[in-house]
Amino acid sequence: ECTDEIETIYSNREQKETPKTALLLDAAILRRDLYKLLVSVDSVNVRKCIATNSNGKDVQDTITQMVFSLLRRINSHPNAPSMRLSTIMAVDCLREIELSDTGYQMLLDHLLSSTQSSSKAIYVKFYAEIVSECNVYASPSRLLQALVRLMRETLYIKKTEKACEQDSQDYKAESKAVEKTLLQAISQIMVRRSNILRSLNIEAGRNLSKLYSSYKLMIRRISTVYDKVSCWTHPDVRNYSQEQVVSVLQAEGILSLFCWDETDDEQSETSVHSLQALEGSHPLLSLRAAHDRLGPCLGFDKLLSHSSSYVMKAESFLEG
Repeated sequence: ECTDEIETIYSNREQKETPKTALLLDAAILRRDLYKLLVSVDSVNVRKCIATNSNGKDVQDTITQMVFSLLRRINSHPNAPSMRLSTIMAVDCLREIELSDTGYQMLLDHLLSSTQSSSKAIYVKFYAEIVSECNVYASPSRLLQALVRLMRETLYIKKTEKACEQDSQDYKAESKAVEKTLLQAISQIMVRRSNILRSLNIEAGRNLSKLYSSYKLMIRRISTVYDKVSCWTHPDVRNYSQEQVVSVLQAEGILSLFCWDETDDEQSETSVHSLQALEGSHPLLSLRAAHDRLGPCLGFDKLLSHSSSYVMKAESFLEG
């Protein structure tokens, strides 16, 4: 019976039906239990702090230690989606002990504050994956804060490049690669969350008016520096994906309506850097794919945004 079941699953895969895991039910349950155990171990010190009524600073310090530990694990296994998923589950579990999105905020802060060029691209991609996929960032206020933070970091990198014109060619190349990854992260989030961004305006929510104004200010600053299509896309991406990116960026006011007609002498240069930034990516290594391999599980169902919440096709162009 087991052999027949496995053959049926593989047959369905070949017919390109809905993707299914080859794990049997018992193996899937074991996999979920292992994730739960890992999350429990990762967050045990934070839970102890809360249980002993420690002061706020002690709790914050303990969460920081937890986040650093999680990032070291990701840095050791950059292409392992299971590591990223367990990290998300660990910070998300803090919401269950009345810490709101503190874990998420600290994680995003540390992802952007990394100064190691070898880790920067990995961390930026993970940042984009979190904001694009995690259900907590379906909140307009959290989404805008994350985008503003990312755009501010991008402009800082650009400013640093201009101030360090005498640096080595290797440093400039690394800086360009990080810059390109940041831009692609911004556009990935905007495409994935385009339904939320489209619904936003100052009239829609007075509580968001100040944050929305900050977001539009950053949009104007970004649009003056990165006003060419080649800044945001690369030749190896399928045409309809490029059109999605350009369409959303036009709607947000970053690219002009006539940007396709503009020439760009830097096309070849930016394309090379984008390919370097994208190296090693693969659709099966995504956070959502790792989550799907857990199978149906009520406790994890709300971790990522439901696929129906996305207007456009669920595809990350960061993965080419």
